Amino acid sequence: MTVSINTYEYPASTPETDTYNLTEDGELDNIIRPAINERKQGRNINFTFKSEGIGSGYQMGTTFVLAEIDDGRP
Repeated sequence: MTVSINTYEYPASTPETDTYNLTEDGELDNIIRPAINERKQGRNINFTFKSEGIGSGYQMGTTFVLAEIDDGRP
């Protein structure tokens, strides 16, 4: 399972996308990454969660985003 974080300077601008793997295949079970600690800046932001396993239903827990107003500098 992956998550993509897409940030936009303006709604019509091209997004800057960073993709992170949330799971890694282990010998017995999947290893789940507990957190992504990244600072992102943009006027608009969205998240895309994707799972490509055939028949792999998944259940997500709580998604927590800490958002702050920044000073506008890159």
